[in-house]
Amino acid sequence: MFNGVGPQEVNGRVLVPLRGVLEKLGAYVGWDPAGQLVSAQRGDTSIDLRIGSREARVNNQPVALDVPAEIYRGSTMVPLRFVSEALGADVRWDATQYAVMINTSSGARSQDINNLPPPVFTIQSLDADRDGIVNAGTNIHFTMRGTPGGIATLAIPGIQGRIPMNEVSSGVYVADWIVPGDQGGVDVSRLIPVARLRFGTSEKTFQMPSQTSTDVSAPSIRALTPQNQSSVTVSRPTISAVFDDQRGSGVDPRSVRLLLDGVDVSSEATITERSISYVPAVGIGPGRHDVTLTATDSAGNQITKRWSFRVNGQADHVIQSFTAEGLDGARPGDVVRFTLRAEPNGTATFSLGDIVTDKPMNERSPGEYVGVYTIRRGDDLANLAATARFIGRNGQVFNVDSRDQSDLNGGTLDAPSISLPRSDEPLRNPLVVEGRAPAGTRVRVHVDYSTNVRGLAKLTGQVADVTVISDSNGRFRTNPINMDSFMTGRGTAYTITATTLGTNGRHSEASTVTIAR
Repeated sequence: MFNGVGPQEVNGRVLVPLRGVLEKLGAYVGWDPAGQLVSAQRGDTSIDLRIGSREARVNNQPVALDVPAEIYRGSTMVPLRFVSEALGADVRWDATQYAVMINTSSGARSQDINNLPPPVFTIQSLDADRDGIVNAGTNIHFTMRGTPGGIATLAIPGIQGRIPMNEVSSGVYVADWIVPGDQGGVDVSRLIPVARLRFGTSEKTFQMPSQTSTDVSAPSIRALTPQNQSSVTVSRPTISAVFDDQRGSGVDPRSVRLLLDGVDVSSEATITERSISYVPAVGIGPGRHDVTLTATDSAGNQITKRWSFRVNGQADHVIQSFTAEGLDGARPGDVVRFTLRAEPNGTATFSLGDIVTDKPMNERSPGEYVGVYTIRRGDDLANLAATARFIGRNGQVFNVDSRDQSDLNGGTLDAPSISLPRSDEPLRNPLVVEGRAPAGTRVRVHVDYSTNVRGLAKLTGQVADVTVISDSNGRFRTNPINMDSFMTGRGTAYTITATTLGTNGRHSEASTVTIAR
């Protein structure tokens, strides 16, 4: 056994502390600090080698070195195979045991003279040069401080596996990581970086105590009114849209800009984090009108939506009226009846913001089109426009909005249930999560892990964050989630959480399943 620095691998070669190995072999070792010269004598064999040189002399004959001798952490390190073979011994490096096996030339016995325990090493800190919310494409510079001379890697659980960290100065390891775009359903809104430092087969792990929140996806703009390329029959149509940044940092209402025919009308619109609604103060003329809507979330991700519609002042004979009976004052369980009166033998649908879109209406009698919707728990109808879309006999498309509105701002949402996986079953790869929720609702599924690692109380992280929609029978199912890149050792537990999502940021109580390994 030796004290101090243990074996080191450099470019595929093993360097060992000179004095310890040579003295174990019975050699005399000398050192000339002025000339940086090492000399050794064992029996009739002499060795001379200079620090930094790729050539040594054995019995005064030149011998090439694969790796030059060097000074590392105060110890002179030399190529093990050259030194031991030059002194008449057979050498084998056992990487699995972090041991050097040397058979002396006599062959009398095989001795493990260098079965060094891994050196005592630590990780003091792991830091990032960014904080708060950052965008996709942002470079984050990570710095780990620990014992010098190890092999360091960085992992972003749930996003990316081991990233090499370079030792730029003694005990300072760095890595750069660029925030990727949307990872096919994996939410990267939380980072929990983990650094690892390895010496031989011994490894220590350190989780960054503070986390950087990331938002890589721009919000979406949906439920446009009037719909693109449609015609309206009134000169003061409701122009509205719904913002969706469910997996992000939320739309900043101050960033929203609405332009009608190039004129900024944002100051006259009703704007929330979820929606925008605008009714012109005075009528706009017949013909085409262009709308440009821009919104930015709190992370700086921007979305721009452009669409156009036509005001058809001669369409009174096509569209007479559109009403939403029961919408004013509606509560969960109430049935709202939408009635459109227009020319016969057309096709009609109705929408209510993003709660229900383009639901068919039946022509109950010539020119009378009717649709119904039952208000569900969790529906947030505040500031949402009720609109109808009508396609006439000649194929022309019309939009008409109702002035009826609801003040319902949502209620309690039913929690989903998880049927697969079960807590008493082994974890499968890939992982698929199945369950039930109210029909047609969005269900957010989290998969998180926690694991005990030697030297740490616990590591936690996120594997997946996906949103799916339950079908008409109330069943939901995620796409397969690959578990290869995540921690799966003993003591690891996976917690699967499912939540029903409502509008305006509301959600149900969570249902969970935990699988322990």
